[in-house]
Amino acid sequence: MFSFYSSRNRMVSAAIAVLFALGCAGGPKPEQAAASGEDPRKIVVARVNDGQITLARVLKTLKNLPPKSDTSSPETPQELRARALDSSILLELAYQRAVQSGLQADDRRVAIALDNYKQTFGSDEEYAAVLAKQGMTEADMRAEIERSLTISILYKKEVEDVVTVPEEELNRVYEAEKDRLVQPEQVKVTDIYLLKDEGAASEKLMAGIRQKLTSLPDQDPWKLVLDGSFMVRRMTVRQDREPDLYRAAKALQPGKLSSLIQTAKGMHIIRLESLSPERLLTFDEAKPFLTNELKAPFQEKQTKAWEEELKKEARIVITENTLR
Repeated sequence: MFSFYSSRNRMVSAAIAVLFALGCAGGPKPEQAAASGEDPRKIVVARVNDGQITLARVLKTLKNLPPKSDTSSPETPQELRARALDSSILLELAYQRAVQSGLQADDRRVAIALDNYKQTFGSDEEYAAVLAKQGMTEADMRAEIERSLTISILYKKEVEDVVTVPEEELNRVYEAEKDRLVQPEQVKVTDIYLLKDEGAASEKLMAGIRQKLTSLPDQDPWKLVLDGSFMVRRMTVRQDREPDLYRAAKALQPGKLSSLIQTAKGMHIIRLESLSPERLLTFDEAKPFLTNELKAPFQEKQTKAWEEELKKEARIVITENTLR
């Protein structure tokens, strides 16, 4: 559902190491504990402030855990489980912060997300079978979705919305790569086209439409009365997509009408609205694009600082005897 960039807190990592050292020394692994007949939802592996983290939540996090960013060496099972518990702790802290801040996913978003999830299954029976296998009701699933969406709202507010890319970095990239920061040619027209092409009759109809337009002071196609035989639309034409309309538009002055244009898709009359040649974007125009392109490392840094701030005042207790 949702995960933060991975990070480590010394106190938590040390406690996690103790927990999983106990498991590796002879006690059952989390997977083994879940398979032993004990209900993972009732096994508390950590207490976080006034909340608790169950083995079921850690196993779910473990299943959805993204690969670590450093792939220079394979992750051991102990490290993987430790990262899953650490992520579970961070998610619990984030959810507690969101609740304390009065943030909550609204019912409509939750309902849409739940419906989208249900549609990933072939049938209602398959969905119900998966819930039953996980020991969950639909109310449980709804609560999980609400929790994940609420955490996402907090993350957006406290990380994504405050991430900035230094102006000097934006300027550096803009000056080094401005040749690729180009606004393509913009050829905008109003297009009058027939819904059915019936040869000579259609040509006569279009000639009549053009005559009506030329009689109007501003030749505005939007003042035509639609009778079901033709349509009017605004569009940007491109040489690679609408070559006939593009060539006709390039021969016009803004505000002027073309003659009848016969294309493979039917008959058209166009009025050129504006023509802007290809040009380099200014720095201010390119800035939003560059910010989005360059913000990933700055967002990761902001995320790690945020995670540390979440854990700074938290009371985190690992239940060391849980897996014995």
